[in-house]
Amino acid sequence: VSNDTFNAILDENATKDVIIKSNNDVTFTFAKGTMASVDGKTEYDFSTSIVNAYSDTMPSYITKDNFVSQINFNYSGKLPATADIRFYVGTQYAGQTLYYSLMNVDNTFAEVQAVTVDAAGYMTVKQDHCSSYVVTNAEPKLAGKDNNTANSNTTKVSDQKSASVTSPKTGDTAPVVLYVMIAVAALGVIVCAKKRKMA
Repeated sequence: VSNDTFNAILDENATKDVIIKSNNDVTFTFAKGTMASVDGKTEYDFSTSIVNAYSDTMPSYITKDNFVSQINFNYSGKLPATADIRFYVGTQYAGQTLYYSLMNVDNTFAEVQAVTVDAAGYMTVKQDHCSSYVVTNAEPKLAGKDNNTANSNTTKVSDQKSASVTSPKTGDTAPVVLYVMIAVAALGVIVCAKKRKMA
């Protein structure tokens, strides 16, 4: 997209959503009134390449068992706005949760999004920049390290649940102390009563 064409798109975005259909059946949707030009950019390349075959050169957290596809955006860097990006992964994954993560240059991952594939076999993800991404059928993990997820709610929710189960609540010990005091007082009364009988 040339700079002149992009300026026309910006004008259009002021009043309505802008949908850019790219190659490989990839669609970028920018919500009304959100787009702005990116400093230093004079052209915007929204084309992609999608790899559906696993390669041994992929990072260790991507295996033959969890690999679905890799999507490489020709555009690199900040997008004109946060986009809903829709792309095809296959009807065999319909209804399943797949994981979409940024492939860092140091062979780690980031910004994991857990997405349910729609009935037509498409995933829709949100992002405000482009690079290389990978889709897996299991949440990626680095060997010997904790998850490096950024947008995964699953881990956060389970952490909150476990914390609520194991953390003591304020004031939980007060009734126990009260019962102990009553028991000690009752025991004292019994002991005093026995001493009087013996006397």
